[in-house]
Amino acid sequence: MIVIYSTQITNRLSYTLELIFKFILKSDFRLTDNKDEFILSSLPKINYSDEDFGVGLFLKSHSLLFETTISQQKIVPFTYENQWCFFPSTANSFLPFDVFACSFYLASRYEEYLFSGTTEHGRFPANESIQFKNGVLGEPLVNQWAQLLVQRISETYSEFPVPKKEFHFQMTIDVDNAWAYKNKTAWIQFGGLAKSILRADFSGIKKRFKVFSGNENDPYDSYSFIEKTFEGKEDGLKFFFLLGDRGPYDKNISHRNPELQMLIRRLAQKFEIGIHPSYASNSNNRMVATEKRRLEDITGKPVSASRQHFLMLNLPKTYETLIESGITHDFTMGYSDAIGFRAGLCTPFLFFNLEKNNTTGLTVYPLNVMDVTFKDYLEMNPEQALKEVTELMQKVKLAGGVFTCLWHNESLSDQGIWEGWKDVFQQISATGLQLENE
Repeated sequence: MIVIYSTQITNRLSYTLELIFKFILKSDFRLTDNKDEFILSSLPKINYSDEDFGVGLFLKSHSLLFETTISQQKIVPFTYENQWCFFPSTANSFLPFDVFACSFYLASRYEEYLFSGTTEHGRFPANESIQFKNGVLGEPLVNQWAQLLVQRISETYSEFPVPKKEFHFQMTIDVDNAWAYKNKTAWIQFGGLAKSILRADFSGIKKRFKVFSGNENDPYDSYSFIEKTFEGKEDGLKFFFLLGDRGPYDKNISHRNPELQMLIRRLAQKFEIGIHPSYASNSNNRMVATEKRRLEDITGKPVSASRQHFLMLNLPKTYETLIESGITHDFTMGYSDAIGFRAGLCTPFLFFNLEKNNTTGLTVYPLNVMDVTFKDYLEMNPEQALKEVTELMQKVKLAGGVFTCLWHNESLSDQGIWEGWKDVFQQISATGLQLENE
């Protein structure tokens, strides 16, 4: 237990202290605005205010956690003990930066509410974030700040425990299109064949007929391979199925298809199955609930987890829609065009709605890497991608958190543009599961 004094108890401050002490450090805290109670307490304590009482650890507070509006903030980056930070504090503070305000700024995705630019698919681009601009997107900053904070507390209060760091590995599979050739309507089959003919893609035509004749497996049918990779470690794998109506960016097989339903039911016997809200659902709030209900009808189980198709995340609208649809866990918090830590965190955390200025019940699971990011955006080969993932995983291991990967069933075909990436998936999974058990 640690006592923290502030002249004001606000939603932002309460949220931040719970994030740092309960979610990351697995410790308890008591927040008080009673000065006498704070001074008389014999517990470890932090004075988070403008006035140093000469007792406890003093940290001059930034104004951010006492505001209720969303406005441009002055970011002054600097380095302290090889740790990048901003929001400088004062010379008499036990840390030279306001660790609470910095953590809230990143975790709440404050800067995304201020972004007014236009991008493809309306996504907030990685290169607009302060972490990217300062070369620290690959660092779980909030977790690292929390470790620095607990070290400083324990130096003064030896009875305050330094928590054991726990590492967890999470592989997630987005199923945008369950099969490349099989189980599609006649007109879709004809259209695909016509495109191959027009492109003179004779190898594709040959492969298509081999699949239909039963002489070759459908290239997107990688489910048995995925299951075998996580045999005995089923809790380390989740599937997200796209069940929206077919459209320009939603090319999935119909949710009514018996073979697709059979596949989903089979996987749901071993793994958690979440909904992959369609691209079109971003402009129609009711579609998320409809697609979620489709999945529940297929599995016969309640669905609580999701990840947005195309990683479409517009704050706070997207998360408000998910909450209204009964989603309690979301895995979208990552970038399509970069790897790393979008919210500066490698720990699941509650979404704070800045517009409503309150903590929600939606748990956000940070997404660290995606297969498409490496190949299409960063233009890396499999060997380069594996090196980057391994280094990132080690940082999460040191910080004590959850490392989450996004892969697609189609990228495990080991054919064409995805040749060699199946091995990356296998090696990442093996390394992640090994680190979890060390």
